[in-house]
Amino acid sequence: MNIRRAEISDSDGIAKVHVDAWKETYKGLINDDYLNSLSYEKKAKMWKEVIKDDTQPQRTFVIENDSKTIVGFAFCGINREKEYEYDGDLHAMYILKDYQNRGYGSKITRIVAKALVDLGCGSLIIWALKDNSYCRFYEKVGGIKVKERLYTYGNQEVKLVGYGWKDIGSIYQNAINE
Repeated sequence: MNIRRAEISDSDGIAKVHVDAWKETYKGLINDDYLNSLSYEKKAKMWKEVIKDDTQPQRTFVIENDSKTIVGFAFCGINREKEYEYDGDLHAMYILKDYQNRGYGSKITRIVAKALVDLGCGSLIIWALKDNSYCRFYEKVGGIKVKERLYTYGNQEVKLVGYGWKDIGSIYQNAINE
């Protein structure tokens, strides 16, 4: 396992994980029409732009398996939603199902926390689909349910739950002590 900062050349691998993880994770929670509309090409183009945009305080990290194939990623930055009291945001984190429950999620979460501290953040929020069975992971790493809201994917309205950490220092400390 290797976790490192993403490069523009990683866009295709991140896109594949993004689309495949959505289809694995959200089957039955988000309508099939929306999931089937997800495109590797569109996501790769989006990730290329995100990674090369150095005007924003954000970071993207990838998880590689032993064959150097990208099997997960995380994208974090300054919280753009000022109505919430958290200054850092874990915008996205996905790991392919075959690579879950191996410690990758915990490790990349700590790396994200350190990156956010480096960006000047002291707190963190992540939004997750409420009925997503992986919400328990955020609770396991210390996230507290702080808010719910509605969001629309395609023509379907779903509930999101926000998990927050008022002080990400303890997550960060674990990252630097490894």
